Amino acid sequence: MKTQRRRIKRDKVNPSDFTNKQLIYACEHCSFYMKNSQACNLGLNTKNHRISQQNKTYNMGGEMAFCRFLEID
Repeated sequence: MKTQRRRIKRDKVNPSDFTNKQLIYACEHCSFYMKNSQACNLGLNTKNHRISQQNKTYNMGGEMAFCRFLEID
């Protein structure tokens, strides 16, 4: 029996929405992000949700890993 690896859920993002709208999609945009320590106040892993990683993932496949706890200032 083959085991499945869990991966982060990614959502498709329309290219026109990405370029024309001001999407809130990264830790750096969130109220829970602590700039001084570059960590999430809730203790969540920020590796896949940082601006640089989000842009890389979007450019490779048109998807983003939106944090379900994203809180806008």
